[in-house]
Amino acid sequence: MQRATQAHSTLREEVQSTFETEQIIPWLQPQISTDTGKVTRFEALTLQHHPERGMIAPVDFLPAIEQAGLLEHLAEIIMYHAFTALNAWDTAGVYVPQVG
Repeated sequence: MQRATQAHSTLREEVQSTFETEQIIPWLQPQISTDTGKVTRFEALTLQHHPERGMIAPVDFLPAIEQAGLLEHLAEIIMYHAFTALNAWDTAGVYVPQVG
């Protein structure tokens, strides 16, 4: 039981470090209609840029974030960046139909 508690504590520290060192990379991926060639929406995604292992896919780091109880914090970061991008696009007169 002590090892499990220590492992969880270590995992939380590692994941917290991910946020503190800004390893989370928000990514807004356009979804394009094959019929019209126009952007129909953007999908908000995230990657992790680990200083030693490089880019890490969500399938590999999201379970650790979930186990550490930090999914809500991740959602806040992604929403902040999505809203910032939407504001910049709106200011530039770029139409963005939807972000998911």
